[in-house]
Amino acid sequence: MVLGTGSTQAQNYTANGKIFMSASSGSAFSLNATVQEKKTLQGSLSGGAAFSFKLDYDSSYERKASLDDIQGTWVAESSSTIATTISATGALTGYVVANGGRCDFSGSVAPHASKNYFRTTVTFANTCARPYAGVTTSGFALVEPAAGGGAASMLAASAPADGSFVFPLAGVRASGG
Repeated sequence: MVLGTGSTQAQNYTANGKIFMSASSGSAFSLNATVQEKKTLQGSLSGGAAFSFKLDYDSSYERKASLDDIQGTWVAESSSTIATTISATGALTGYVVANGGRCDFSGSVAPHASKNYFRTTVTFANTCARPYAGVTTSGFALVEPAAGGGAASMLAASAPADGSFVFPLAGVRASGG
């Protein structure tokens, strides 16, 4: 996962920040890309993990997100190491098994005012192991609707203000929604 800031001038996009290959180990990166509005973002990332990429635009981004899309219980596939429940009002509760023990967290989820993603806030219990203990993170969440008889999936990431770690949150809907 990447955490950083970027800017666009004409059709050129540049960004700098940290790329995390694990939740707590980030290394510096820089990104240079060409943007074709509502078509593609194509470029390269250099630093700790160098690679080239091409991303295609998905028009579902223009659909307004709704709490109906994300409410329910989400679990990591084939694992009991993480579970998250999001209520109809956007209250978030859950746990992750990390650093040898269970770590409870709570927070909130709110749909963006006009786009298809959610803003998240997660606060970890003081009893959690480092680096989570008592820390509040903020970030985003995306939901991929169920297709072909499968379950809907969620991908989220959040980080504390100092950017010292990334908390990845991914799962499939186990109930609700």
